Amino acid sequence: MNAVAGITYVCQPQTCWVVQPDGLLLIREDTHAVGRVAYPAAAIWDCLARGYGYDQTVQLLSAMMSCEIPAVEQFIATQLAIWLEQGWLCRQPKGSEA
Repeated sequence: MNAVAGITYVCQPQTCWVVQPDGLLLIREDTHAVGRVAYPAAAIWDCLARGYGYDQTVQLLSAMMSCEIPAVEQFIATQLAIWLEQGWLCRQPKGSEA
């Protein structure tokens, strides 16, 4: 997902997830770390995993959350920062191979 010009966010290698009624269960196969992602943040993860672009993700969440675009953009930015800090995502410079 392109969230910042020139940056693509991708799942860390060895990360898998399972859909649950209240969101997602994230699992790092290499470290056995486990995390939970509730909705609506789980929708961001789904968009990321499906390769949706940033604009498409913002529009989808805006409709889903009944929120204005700036609030959704802030929500996405905050969630991506959390996942980066927790080690679930990594940044990939534009032009790099996945």
